[in-house]
Amino acid sequence: MGNSQVRREMKRRARENVKRHYFLFVFICLIAAAIGTQFRSELRFLNLDSAQIDTVRGFLASFGREGFEADSRGVLAMAVSRLTSGTLAGIVDETIRSLAGSNELLVSLGILMSSVLFAAACIFFVDPFAVAMRRPFMEGRVYDRVGLHRLAFPHQVRRWVHVALAMLRMNMQHLLWALTVVGGFIKRYSYAMVPFILAENPGLTGKEAILLSRRMMNGHKWELFTLDVTMLGWKLLAVFTLGLSDVFFGSSYRMAVYAEFYTVRRQEALASGLEGAQALCDTYLYERADEERLAQAYPERQREIVVPKRTYRNGVERFFCETFGVTLWPNEQDMEIERAHIRVLHGRYTAQCAAGEAYPLRLCPLPVVEKKQREPLLYSRKYSIFSLILIFFTFSMVGWMWEVGLHLLEHGTFVNRGVLHGPWLPIYGTGGVLTLVALYKARKKPALEFVLTMVLCGVVEYLTAYYLELTHDGARWWDYGGYFLNLHGRICAEGLLVFGLGGMAAVYAIAPQLDNLFRRMNRGVLVAVCAVLLALFAADEVYSSAHPNTGAGITSIESGAPQEASEAGNDLAAALEMEVSLS
Repeated sequence: MGNSQVRREMKRRARENVKRHYFLFVFICLIAAAIGTQFRSELRFLNLDSAQIDTVRGFLASFGREGFEADSRGVLAMAVSRLTSGTLAGIVDETIRSLAGSNELLVSLGILMSSVLFAAACIFFVDPFAVAMRRPFMEGRVYDRVGLHRLAFPHQVRRWVHVALAMLRMNMQHLLWALTVVGGFIKRYSYAMVPFILAENPGLTGKEAILLSRRMMNGHKWELFTLDVTMLGWKLLAVFTLGLSDVFFGSSYRMAVYAEFYTVRRQEALASGLEGAQALCDTYLYERADEERLAQAYPERQREIVVPKRTYRNGVERFFCETFGVTLWPNEQDMEIERAHIRVLHGRYTAQCAAGEAYPLRLCPLPVVEKKQREPLLYSRKYSIFSLILIFFTFSMVGWMWEVGLHLLEHGTFVNRGVLHGPWLPIYGTGGVLTLVALYKARKKPALEFVLTMVLCGVVEYLTAYYLELTHDGARWWDYGGYFLNLHGRICAEGLLVFGLGGMAAVYAIAPQLDNLFRRMNRGVLVAVCAVLLALFAADEVYSSAHPNTGAGITSIESGAPQEASEAGNDLAAALEMEVSLS
């Protein structure tokens, strides 16, 4: 079979792979583009600085506050003007230059800390994601059931840090070769198989993966270059569609084609007895195991799991439990029901593996460590009233510490943020608790939960801002004027995105952990702590209604002027914006 026929066959198989797992692959590529791992050009349609869309910019500005230029503030405004040129690289460059020219110790320390954290994020998350994202594409070639959880494969075999260090070595070597210009181009193709090799066997060291990739690509670099040339049409189309064609197909298709190219190289390496190829031993990543082998690995697939039914003492208890997921005290019935649901979901996935529909993780050559949990993180659990009270104060206090810390790093001064005088920002707690209670029935649908969380928190933040302005002669405790897609300066797009992401983290991870902790408390102590906190909070509310917390760095100075106002609920955006603005 000639090279052109091989390429056509690879592309055909890639199209079938993308078709079977379309939405999963598109979402994975979007994540890669958003965090800067790969496919950054996908997001060029967000670049609103172009003269081609000045009309759109003016239209969006009409919804914001008067006196502010549209899209002049915030992380989204920064991102849309930097994504196509490499946002992360730009931030690193500017923070380093800012650090070199800064005379303020606290500012310098803040920039240095942010740069270190950024470098750590790149090494231990962004770069390993390039390996993790390839695993679903490889599994999708053979199996019909591939979920987002397959991105966690390096973690499941306890090799995530191992992969991070291997990718760091590859990137450093490639960077050194890039100094020779021609060498960088050649090594791009010489090292092209490294992420796929690590996706199959995360146990290899960087040196081993690089050496194996070089051997596999020896005599085949031109083939991969030719393959890239044949896909230039998709890149040209992406230019004319501002990256939208890549979002909806191009990036997923190219990644699937590269997975096919790696598969062909792997088969040739094993057939020829290439030195080091014996490390590519994940047989069931490329073919399905027979029924007997699967039956030995998954003997429990025939077990039937019975989900017990909840009993209620009265109609009021039933209403609050089933509508809002709220109980007076923790109820063992609820926990047992949710444990049963978790076993059902796990059994469903196990059945898919046993039927050959999903990759059989138990047949992986690397040992898989079963995750042990003393108490399961049941996101669909019901929360007691006392747990919700403590969750409210936990979120409120953490939000206060976050905002105070940001202001301290940015301006070098301590400012008690918020309307109240105590160490809490109730908008954080209110948003968190409302997400848990009002959106209880949406928890089993994460996409719906995300959208509704943004809507709910947006309404709360807007009405809170409006009420404070109405009752305090127009004073503003936060102002999003100039932020991308802001509404009257009271809410903005990126603030809602942060609320959405924070709400997801709260519902599916943080709140269950906190609830497990609060359940261990003695009931008497639990009631006493809640009573004391509520009393202090009520006193603060009464006092602050007559004497609100105001001043520089807390409330706006004047409408339309640059200000140090608190952007409550958008602190992640403020932190990232600070890194760039300080330069």
